[in-house]
Amino acid sequence: SKSNKQKDLDLIYFDSVPSIVPFEFFDENSLDKYLETNIIKGENTLFDNSFDNKLKIVYSYNDFIDSNLFKKEKIIFNQKNYFTQLYDFIINNNSNQSYIKFYINFHKNSFDVFVTKSNELILFNNFKINNENEFLYYLFFVIKNFEGQEKSNEIIFIGNFEDYIDYYELRSEEHTSELQSRPHISYAVFC
Repeated sequence: SKSNKQKDLDLIYFDSVPSIVPFEFFDENSLDKYLETNIIKGENTLFDNSFDNKLKIVYSYNDFIDSNLFKKEKIIFNQKNYFTQLYDFIINNNSNQSYIKFYINFHKNSFDVFVTKSNELILFNNFKINNENEFLYYLFFVIKNFEGQEKSNEIIFIGNFEDYIDYYELRSEEHTSELQSRPHISYAVFC
């Protein structure tokens, strides 16, 4: 009968910026140490594996879900950090690109930047921001660190959400004079 079937559910945590650990240096007994310089630790600590087994993604979360209810309802649930999902998506769609790409992912009052080349993650960071000027400051800071390494770069906004329309629009008009001095940067928005 249908009531005996098991259901699967993915729980994706967005409230914790992860610590990224290269696979070969990962020690499961050191989870709290990986987080102590990055975040205020929640009740629980977990880690994910990237699909390519290059990274361990360590993160913290607060227990707000009753796992006994899931078991009673025969629901199998997987827990992941948002970074794991984005990393897998980005790297899977980057394999033949030999230039540097800057992926921007917005959160409320912060944004993530993923810097990639081919199928390698070069940099991941999260920046707290209060306004468009702070966003541009941190974005230019990251781009400047890779200036001169490549003939072309691309900035890609992950998602297209009305809450962040002001940030997307910064890529045009007078605000992009800094970026226009680098003529090989292009822009795209993934939906």
